[in-house]
Amino acid sequence: PWKTITLLTVAMVYFLNPIDIIPDFLPVIGFGDDALAFAGVFKAIQSDLKKYCMWKGYDTAKYF
Repeated sequence: PWKTITLLTVAMVYFLNPIDIIPDFLPVIGFGDDALAFAGVFKAIQSDLKKYCMWKGYDTAKYF
């Protein structure tokens, strides 16, 4: 779905952009906000990922 593709694209751009809410050059917390952004995106697209796993015949219990 377009929503999933858009969210993943925005998360990648946010991760690759060195200037964001907390700059990446700060030791630990710099990438912490990027990790939180990815976690939020993956939580938002989890239902689409489950549907994809079922379509491919994968066991969703193993991955989720």
